Amino acid sequence: MMVQHKSNILFLFQFLLLLIAGGFVSSCQEDEHDYAYCVVNNTDQVVNLQYTVASESRICYDTIQPGQTDTLCWRYNVTGKNVWNVETASEVYMFSSLQADIPSGRYTDNLRLRSYWGAVEDRNGDGFYTLNIVDSLFSIKTCNYYYALTNNSGYDINYTVTVGLSKVPITQPAGGYFMFGPYSSLQKYILDIYSEQEKISQITLSAIEATTDVDTLYSNYNPNKTSNWSFESTLVNGDSAGVYSIEFGPEIFK
Repeated sequence: MMVQHKSNILFLFQFLLLLIAGGFVSSCQEDEHDYAYCVVNNTDQVVNLQYTVASESRICYDTIQPGQTDTLCWRYNVTGKNVWNVETASEVYMFSSLQADIPSGRYTDNLRLRSYWGAVEDRNGDGFYTLNIVDSLFSIKTCNYYYALTNNSGYDINYTVTVGLSKVPITQPAGGYFMFGPYSSLQKYILDIYSEQEKISQITLSAIEATTDVDTLYSNYNPNKTSNWSFESTLVNGDSAGVYSIEFGPEIFK
């Protein structure tokens, strides 16, 4: 009887150890949750979305009617205690690109900014990130742009400026400064409209020449290449404007 009693005590002790160990392991494990990424159209126009999910390479398209909510994607099996522990960076992780358009314009800001996305956690610990599309996102206006050209080549230079269908021959003296404009563009605010383009397009310059007492110099310099221009958002005649500047130095004839 004594042996049986000790055996029962040992069994109970081992059982308690298993319970304690199991509880310890489960307390160290974090739950896995799912997170939805939704867009709500709170405008009175149809919103067209173009986006790329970070884990994929293909471009996706979606059309959201006024008042409609669409779920763009899910992020599954994320370890964390609540929704605010998941998206901690300045930009939302789930999208590598996201663009919104309405018939009257395009929203030009970065819609991936975390500050644009509201977060709600449900009773199960799953999360919902929501981007609200509102009319104020698309408030666009006419922005003016100017083109400033400085001739520091040491020569009087000749070139032609083409604007639309008009061609204007220019003779710019050494040390001379010309500014063309304004030329308008519909934007939300003044920005570099050529930041992702290889050449400027509102005006086009021909090849540059210089006539000296002895010869005519021809330049291989490309005055339409974006990288040859600098951009500044500044005031022109008291109004905000974007100014593109280019300087012709002696190197354009080398």
